[in-house]
Amino acid sequence: MTIRDTIGQAMRDIIKSATSLADGKVIFAEQNGVIGPRPAKPYITVKVGAIPDDGLDEIQDKWTSGATLVRYQRGARRASISVQGFGTGTDDYLELVRTGLQNNAIRAIMLSTGCQFQNPGTILNLTDMLDSSFEQRFSLDMDCYYIQSNTANVDTAVTITTSGTLYDATDHIHISTIVTP
Repeated sequence: MTIRDTIGQAMRDIIKSATSLADGKVIFAEQNGVIGPRPAKPYITVKVGAIPDDGLDEIQDKWTSGATLVRYQRGARRASISVQGFGTGTDDYLELVRTGLQNNAIRAIMLSTGCQFQNPGTILNLTDMLDSSFEQRFSLDMDCYYIQSNTANVDTAVTITTSGTLYDATDHIHISTIVTP
């Protein structure tokens, strides 16, 4: 499962917990490659947007047993989340999501997934005329903060042997170096 999948599924679980909507009423928007009929209204879509880094990553190179140099990299990330409700009353569902972020059951979901949802914005009314009737649609955007950790072996020399003599400022410096991978 990719981090994008993890974030989207965590948000789906939060929405279902906050609203009591069925699994088929909380779907991914434009992301899972499945194009099909919309569920009956009301329903909510979840879309994971941009995932930029959030500050500098911490990088540590450590020798493991033997002669393997491993690079550990950890960094804060912030993903944008767009939640849209389609149908009458979905603005109320989005309000339940926005205010429910402090609920213990929802905080447990965030803790178990490592995804911290914050900064819920204003619920926007995007109701629009479709064909010959209005479709009620509402939108709520927020951020997901998480830590991305990566580990990789680093191809470097295992042994470096240096020999030679250093002289004062008037003499040349000659040092031979042997590198053994």
